[in-house]
Amino acid sequence: MAPSVTHVYVSSLSDDADADTVSPSHWNDGHVLTGFGTGLVDAAYLNYTAGDITCTANNVWENMPSVGTITLNASTGDLIEAGASFGVFNTTAQSISFDIATVVSGSPVHHLSDGGAPNDSNFGISAWRVPASAQGSAGGSVMYTLQSSDISGGTVTLQLRDHPEGSTDRVVNASATRPLHFWAKNLGQGF
Repeated sequence: MAPSVTHVYVSSLSDDADADTVSPSHWNDGHVLTGFGTGLVDAAYLNYTAGDITCTANNVWENMPSVGTITLNASTGDLIEAGASFGVFNTTAQSISFDIATVVSGSPVHHLSDGGAPNDSNFGISAWRVPASAQGSAGGSVMYTLQSSDISGGTVTLQLRDHPEGSTDRVVNASATRPLHFWAKNLGQGF
């Protein structure tokens, strides 16, 4: 719901016959509030705890296995805030990158990290890259303005994606004691 501003005091006086004077009905009317966007349109989250996720080392972007998607009501130009929190605790000689993609008809359209089409030379969301020979956690959110090609049937679908580099699989923790969190909010327009 869009924010509104009204006065606490409501005048019971009648309006003056002179249309050029400020009347009690003007005081009682709602007021226009600008510059604050349209407000929260939709939000969703998921906590994945069904077991650790193996990200297959094939040096290409792929949907993170088993996690699922988030679908929000949306329009072109809406500002999306999406994020995740998880850990990668096996150490290998390869780095792994993560991103979130908009998905239409099961195919990725844009990565939120750069707004571009998925491409295997992109390293995804900077804070979500776990370097070679290291364990690490990824977390935080990114902002993205929806393009018309991201929308299908009045909704946007978001999917976590992974990009293991090299030839050794990486494992994302996703258990009851170390859940994977994935969330998204449609903040609307006007920012």
